[in-house]
Amino acid sequence: MHRPLAVTAAVALAVLYGVVLVAVAALVLFEFVTGTGSIGTRSLDAQAAKGVLTLGAVLPLGAVILWRGSARLIGARDPRLLSLPLMLLLVLGCVGETVDLFGSATATSDLIGAGILVLAALPLALLRLPGARAWLAVGWVPTRR
Repeated sequence: MHRPLAVTAAVALAVLYGVVLVAVAALVLFEFVTGTGSIGTRSLDAQAAKGVLTLGAVLPLGAVILWRGSARLIGARDPRLLSLPLMLLLVLGCVGETVDLFGSATATSDLIGAGILVLAALPLALLRLPGARAWLAVGWVPTRR
């Protein structure tokens, strides 16, 4: 059975999301180191600088997880590693966006957050389509350890 277009699209989106994560991390770290941009022009205390550096390290790790999950999905028909970071983003993002809606966030900020949540849900929705589920069922057997 050949790989359905929905699975290929989910993998392509996940790989693209990983590229975006690396690009954002590089941009944040570049602005921090050079003192330019919105991050570099602020005088950051030690705690804020630690947060920027942590973000610069965590985002590429998220990209690696997405890329590894994409490879597992293609090679072993195992969707778990790809689904985990996207579901985590959805759960935490939904909580954050709910707080933002009742807080002081701007409408633009709310729309950007909603767009990010929709983009995270898209690969998960693609993997739930009947063709993708049938393809996954052919070769992947969940194991209990």
